Amino acid sequence: MISIQYALDQPLDTHDEGTIKRQLDEIPGVRSVSLNLKSRLLCVDYDDTATDEQAITKRLSNMDYPATFIDSISF
Repeated sequence: MISIQYALDQPLDTHDEGTIKRQLDEIPGVRSVSLNLKSRLLCVDYDDTATDEQAITKRLSNMDYPATFIDSISF
């Protein structure tokens, strides 16, 4: 299992939060998605045998939510 953190590059509202969570939850292997609207910090926990950072980053990009990778932690 890996936890990855991104800084989203644009202001967000509650609609964006719901959209991001729904879309990322659809990726096989994603276990949890949390987003702090104020800090624009996105955390995604995923099973690295089912998906990877590139799939998550690509989904964010395809949704027009550019994000900057911050860190990842294996657990």
